[in-house]
Amino acid sequence: MRTAAREAVNPVRNPRSPKNWIQILQKGIRSQALLIPSRAADALAACAVELRIKLRESTLVRASEILKTAIERMASQLVSTEQRTEVGVQSDALLQEAAQAVRGGTYPDALLDRVLKIPACFKDFDCHPDDCGLFANKIAEIFEDRHESFTVLGIRTSGSYLAPLCAAFLRREGFRDVTIATIRPDVSLLSWEKSRLIRRSKAGTILIIDDPPFTGEGLLSSIRMLERMGIETNRIVALVFEDPEAPFFRVNEMTGGSTWKELSSRIRTILLPKREWRIRRVTGVLDMGGAEMRILKLHGYSVHEAPAGTADPASAAGSQRFRVRKARRHENLKLDSTLETPGGAASSSFIARGTGFGWFEDHALEIARRMSDFAPPVSRLEEGLESSSGMQRGMLPNDPGLSPSTTRGIATWKTARQAGTCWRARSGGVI
Repeated sequence: MRTAAREAVNPVRNPRSPKNWIQILQKGIRSQALLIPSRAADALAACAVELRIKLRESTLVRASEILKTAIERMASQLVSTEQRTEVGVQSDALLQEAAQAVRGGTYPDALLDRVLKIPACFKDFDCHPDDCGLFANKIAEIFEDRHESFTVLGIRTSGSYLAPLCAAFLRREGFRDVTIATIRPDVSLLSWEKSRLIRRSKAGTILIIDDPPFTGEGLLSSIRMLERMGIETNRIVALVFEDPEAPFFRVNEMTGGSTWKELSSRIRTILLPKREWRIRRVTGVLDMGGAEMRILKLHGYSVHEAPAGTADPASAAGSQRFRVRKARRHENLKLDSTLETPGGAASSSFIARGTGFGWFEDHALEIARRMSDFAPPVSRLEEGLESSSGMQRGMLPNDPGLSPSTTRGIATWKTARQAGTCWRARSGGVI
């Protein structure tokens, strides 16, 4: 009777039914007997993929290490002397030596046709190697032990330039164990790269750096990658350029928080305030009673505040004079100057604008020269700073024969710009 009752409640299932087989397979998969071999097979497959990548990209890895060594040496030379010209000659020799060493390799056509990305930190912003020196000073104040191990991890293209400079300045501060690495958000590292970062984090500190954050997503994604690799957050320090106009630093009126505050609560951070940037020191920004007044004393200029009502190119409405252009722009100042001459004082107005550093500054000045028919003359004031007359460079002149409102004027300007500034890649495409 009890047997019949049990069979009535739990009827015997057909062992050949698909549902029964699925349940058997599920139990088997969960069993320890299959779990260990399946994990081993997965690990072997991952190793095979990794080995294939290493064999396929061994030439690229070798070239990368050669260039990395050359860049570190060039950065060390740059921070060890004030003579930029002398450093330039030495750096050219190092770069030529490294280039000669990597030319013999065989590389994919896609790589050979690829254009080298320009680092936004030196091209689109006014970051300067001296700013990396300020970061090193701040780090030296926090870490007094010069035996501390540091790995300067650069994010994307800008980080690839900033990391070697920060490392060089740290070595100048007396830190002996400093190395560099690079990372790109959401792009997996090879196993040896991961192992190296994990090993370095256990021995010391990971300093992560990028160009001034806009939304900060690249920085946050890179930090999340490090956390997924098992690197402890107390081993990570973010070096951050402050750009108050960027959403990253803006405070949410509803919550009172910001992405910057969120980041600071998760990991240690070292901030370089905008007022401490080298460009601000060059332009002589003074905070006086909350109102900013820029005083520029270069080549005999004595600069004063422009008369009331003067339009400011940094402000579309022209109502807020002397305001820095918004996030992810160069410093851009409208200044009224007085030049003392033997014949008396001569007054004029001009625009002082950040140009970038090194080759990027040379590039901006050369483009201005080639496009001189369409823009006012541009001259170099100081490293990373150019000046032009009242009209911003890049605008069409106010000439009836070449009006921006006419198709002919725009077409003429575009054609001249392409002819004067474009080069062609191996594949024939325009750079």
